[in-house]
Amino acid sequence: MLNRSLIRAPMPCIDYVICHELCHRCEVHHRPTSWQLLSHYFPDWEDRKRRLDHFVL
Repeated sequence: MLNRSLIRAPMPCIDYVICHELCHRCEVHHRPTSWQLLSHYFPDWEDRKRRLDHFVL
């Protein structure tokens, strides 16, 4: 389920959210392996998440 406020976010942030949710298909919880998987696809995921925090509450 995606937040409706996400539509106001920049595309790189939306890409991050979608990839984050897809990573949950492999790793249900936020364990180190889930962050490693996300980092594989988006090495800058932390920057994207910071930007996202300004658009979605």
